Amino acid sequence: MRGVSSTRYFDVEVDHLRSRGFDAAFFEPEDLVEGVLGPTGELRYPVGLRHFTVQEWTELGVDWTPVGEVLEAGCQLVSSETSSLLFNKKLLGIASEGTPR
Repeated sequence: MRGVSSTRYFDVEVDHLRSRGFDAAFFEPEDLVEGVLGPTGELRYPVGLRHFTVQEWTELGVDWTPVGEVLEAGCQLVSSETSSLLFNKKLLGIASEGTPR
């Protein structure tokens, strides 16, 4: 995927989930539909971890069509609580101060 030099982080995440009994897999954006939906269109993964930010993908020119397709099929894409913090430097700074706002 553009903007990512290694899938190591995602591979570690998948291994951790599998070690806890979850059926888990990592999909590049262009492989999302084929990975999440089975050959006859059935939903193989009803929940997915969304490790991307809208701003990042937009800047990289990543096609959003696969995301829309899996959402329409019923997959719930859950973002991590840090995904927006990592993209927004102001929010990251406020969170790292440790003081309530």
